[in-house]
Amino acid sequence: MPPDGCPLNELVRSRYVYDEQQVAEALDQTVYLVREDESIATGPQFESYNKDQQITALLLGQMAAYTHSYAETPGVEKKWLDEHIDGAVGTHPSTLSFVVSDSQEGGFYIPGFNIEEAIAFLEA
Repeated sequence: MPPDGCPLNELVRSRYVYDEQQVAEALDQTVYLVREDESIATGPQFESYNKDQQITALLLGQMAAYTHSYAETPGVEKKWLDEHIDGAVGTHPSTLSFVVSDSQEGGFYIPGFNIEEAIAFLEA
């Protein structure tokens, strides 16, 4: 790691660190974390989004669940997304520039350094 004051420190980003308040505000009324069974549930705003935005909301919710230790990995498999989105067949998370696929992370996920881009897409 470069010493403090090194200009290269400005390049350092994390897969797991992000602005939790920003995610909470973006997902309000869209995705919930269910305490009792540590699952993700969709809210009333969810259906107003197109399929790519729904994928984005669920993946942001999954990252929040991972942060809260409600999920073992930050990522999910395509099958999981299909189960949570009506008519998801034909949509694929890999078409979204801010989504990464990594089997060691559980599948598709939005790393912390791409969270702001994902939120901007969700709010567009």
